[in-house]
Amino acid sequence: MEFESIIYRDNGVKTVMERETDIFRDLALDEIFAAINGHIHDNETESLLYMPMKSEQDIKYRQEVFQDLTDINISRGIESFSKDAEILQYNMKKLREVDSVQRNRLFLDSAYLYCNSIISLLNCLDNNAVKSHGLNSLRNYLRSYSKSEEFRILASESKGVESAMESLRYMITVKGTRITVRRSIESEDFGAEIVKYFDRFLDGEQPEFKENYSYSTGHVEASLVEMASRLYPDQFLRMESFYENHQNFISPVIERLMREIKFYTRYITYMRRFIDSGLDFCIPEIVSSGDVFYSRNSYDLALAGKLLDRGILPVTNGFYLEGGAKIILVTGPNNGGKTTFARAFGQMHYLASLGFPVPGSSARLQAPDKIYTHFEKSETVENPVGRLEEELIRFHEIVKNATCRSIVIINEMLSSATLRDGIEIGKKIIENLKEIGCITVYVTFIHELSLIEGTESYVAQVNNKDPEKRTYKIIKQPSNGMTYAHALAEKYGLSYEDLRRRISNENVPEQH
Repeated sequence: MEFESIIYRDNGVKTVMERETDIFRDLALDEIFAAINGHIHDNETESLLYMPMKSEQDIKYRQEVFQDLTDINISRGIESFSKDAEILQYNMKKLREVDSVQRNRLFLDSAYLYCNSIISLLNCLDNNAVKSHGLNSLRNYLRSYSKSEEFRILASESKGVESAMESLRYMITVKGTRITVRRSIESEDFGAEIVKYFDRFLDGEQPEFKENYSYSTGHVEASLVEMASRLYPDQFLRMESFYENHQNFISPVIERLMREIKFYTRYITYMRRFIDSGLDFCIPEIVSSGDVFYSRNSYDLALAGKLLDRGILPVTNGFYLEGGAKIILVTGPNNGGKTTFARAFGQMHYLASLGFPVPGSSARLQAPDKIYTHFEKSETVENPVGRLEEELIRFHEIVKNATCRSIVIINEMLSSATLRDGIEIGKKIIENLKEIGCITVYVTFIHELSLIEGTESYVAQVNNKDPEKRTYKIIKQPSNGMTYAHALAEKYGLSYEDLRRRISNENVPEQH
């Protein structure tokens, strides 16, 4: 297969999910994306995060690359290339901001770095067990490209001119406001003498002088370089000829690779923080259909990031669906982790549709054609309809568009309805979802809904010795029916905490 992209299996139609869609807010995906990108604003790389793939084959194309990147040697080679690409892209933008002599040097350094990066990446892929279609195709392209006459000439000339420029030696004398630049002879190289004087601070280690391909320039530096160019006109003329002869030296395929590779390296960097803290990531098995779906030890990435800031590990959960059951009903006490469970479920499926590894030790997930969320919204003065009507209108849009391959996440719907109305409406909602056949997580305080055939009941747990303490574990078990009562008690200020506080206040003697 001819290599075109490390991101896409072919040039077919790409699925784009609009950024303003509710799921990015409801599932805290915007927070996760911001953490992946860090402080780097890159519209092209960022836009890929909003382009989930529908095709099982397209998802697996990326997963294979991530699987290869679990090899530390391959990962280091790819990350090294990505860092070189960032320096190269920065340098190429900088060309238009400097004078001609500095431009020529920056251009030469960029071409030299480009050639070395290509060879280093090829060596990495050649010397390690690459299995993915993406990296195998890339390796084949690099083998062919590195042998092309165009590349061999570029590599040879950049190395020759770079060596010539590196051999130049000149001395700068500063006296008052006067600066003099003159040729330097070998005996005037004070590098060894400086090392000798500072040797006591090196503990016997030799200093490492690294080549810097990216540097800032100023008026004084530009003037010094201009004076040096008069001392060595032949070498500087050779560097100028190199600039004129090798415009657009970057292969379009490599240029695309340099942009796309960040999709992998940034997510690997993002994952590393969680993995180093003892949390799992896995490459999920992706299927278009089936009777068994599950995840183990999964967690909400957005919440986990905040907890790690405080030195706390998140509680992990999982789910297991089999025998055609596709609706998970989650009940339990308030603040028990139900919404977190639903959010983690949605995050997992969305990240999987990007081809990313997902939080957890293992998972088998359906490749969704779309993810729908229905989270509770507060009433506003501008809203001409009541909360219940607004919720039903939004749910109607989901039913109208969802398919058997969709993922639907409903969180605390019908809280404004009476218990009787909530049960009746909830039953119809579940019947609609069953008819569509979509995988659903439905967080609710109405435990009667979990008794409907074709649903799986999951319950948020509390500490057995102290029921007021939440464990944040969500376990597959029948609902105990206390969730709605507790919700009502809290709504009307009749919960155990409210009553104890009220009694305590009444027993406080008045101060005279």
